Amino acid sequence: MKTVDYINTLIKEKEELKTLCKSHVETIRLIKRELSKLNNTITKKDKKILKLENESPNVKIQKELEKVKNELNALKAEYDTLQRKYNDVMSENQELKRVFDEIENICDSD
Repeated sequence: MKTVDYINTLIKEKEELKTLCKSHVETIRLIKRELSKLNNTITKKDKKILKLENESPNVKIQKELEKVKNELNALKAEYDTLQRKYNDVMSENQELKRVFDEIENICDSD
């Protein structure tokens, strides 16, 4: 009887891990989309900076250049933060997948 209880517990844990993994997959997708958007925005800002740096300097252009550089730095910081979150979720997801596989192997062997 204890073996049956143990197997049922493992099956329950397996289902919980599946749900958690699905949640992580959705989080990963959302972060990837956000990273892509930020990357595109950063690229546009970089191009704008290069364009402004190549034009003849005047006060208005210098102010706009500084503004764009500040925005770019903020976007890069946000991008780095999201990249770290993405890496953390991916790492946790890999660990959960390993545990899930172990539980599945135990269930299959019984």
